[in-house]
Amino acid sequence: MTAWTPRPSLEPMREWLTTAWERYGARVSDACFVAVAALAAFAETMARRHDDASVWVPIGVVAALGGVTLWWRRAHPVAVSLAGLAVVAATGIPVVAFAGLFTLAVHRRDRVLAAVGLTAVITFVARWAAEDDDHWERVIISALLVVGFFLAAGAYLGARRDLVAALRARAEQAENEQEVRAEQARIAERARIAREMHDVVAHKVSLIAMHAGALEVMVAPTPEQVVHSGELIGAAAREAMDDLREVLGVLRAGEPGASDLVPPPRRDDIVRLVEASRSAGVQTELCMEVDDLPDAIARTVHRVVGEGLTNVHKHARDAATVVTVRGDRQVGVAIEVVNRRPAGGPSLLPGSGLGLLGLAERIALQGGTLDHGPAADGGWRLSAWLPWSP
Repeated sequence: MTAWTPRPSLEPMREWLTTAWERYGARVSDACFVAVAALAAFAETMARRHDDASVWVPIGVVAALGGVTLWWRRAHPVAVSLAGLAVVAATGIPVVAFAGLFTLAVHRRDRVLAAVGLTAVITFVARWAAEDDDHWERVIISALLVVGFFLAAGAYLGARRDLVAALRARAEQAENEQEVRAEQARIAERARIAREMHDVVAHKVSLIAMHAGALEVMVAPTPEQVVHSGELIGAAAREAMDDLREVLGVLRAGEPGASDLVPPPRRDDIVRLVEASRSAGVQTELCMEVDDLPDAIARTVHRVVGEGLTNVHKHARDAATVVTVRGDRQVGVAIEVVNRRPAGGPSLLPGSGLGLLGLAERIALQGGTLDHGPAADGGWRLSAWLPWSP
């Protein structure tokens, strides 16, 4: 029993032949046309070899020269077609004319093709009528059928090539557009993740910075104060880590199509934001006159309040702040975070400006508006309006 040996794959040979044909196939085809024309000239010459040399020699020379022009039939189809018709008129050999008309129809389907086709019909009718002048009707019909066949065959092949080329170009364009859309989706996803990470981290880090700053300014903090501040810092850090773990868990799970990376907040979450600022020493007042917000609206309200309080922690930690949330289904939801003029002091954390930028993008996508700037009393005002949507 002989061992089984796998058959060699023919795929490399097929690929090599395809590449070779794509590179040299056109010239091989032209050489074949020239060879066929040469054989036709040789056959016509041999058929007339018993005639006078002054008859068959010119016929052979003209037919041979006409066959050589087929080498340039792709670059100059009109000239080759006219040369072929000249060969027909002089020798009656139609090979060059047929190849030229076919190539011309492949490349052009316009008035030039119609003019050359009419010239070909007239040429064939004149040539064949000189040999058979008793049957004009048959000669004309034969010329129309023969010329029409080669023109129709060439036009069909040319139209098919144009269609394939158009479909290939459309497919390449669609593939390029798909790549562009995929890249845009990746950029949008990265921006969305960056906004979520900023929203999750910025508020907690600002609270930690405020508690640490309070410890720094204490001249002689008591152990109770140190322990209390440490507990607050630890709680804020743990909450930040929990939020980060939740976001990263969603990313690792690879949930497609999720509009946000964290669960939608509720009224209690907004209340906890304000209470956390109070525990950090910021005089914060909450006026919330709306309940049961839709998830998308509740999420954005939470983001606006969190961003406003984060900015207060960074730049105006000693300023009294009022957070207002009101609205209904008819007028929409208005959110406002206003702080009074701060007494002074450096910022605890540097501002990047990304929070307000991401917030503006989020609100714009929901059809709302965002406004921020100095208040009349010298403080700062952050306000937003959102349409009510289910």
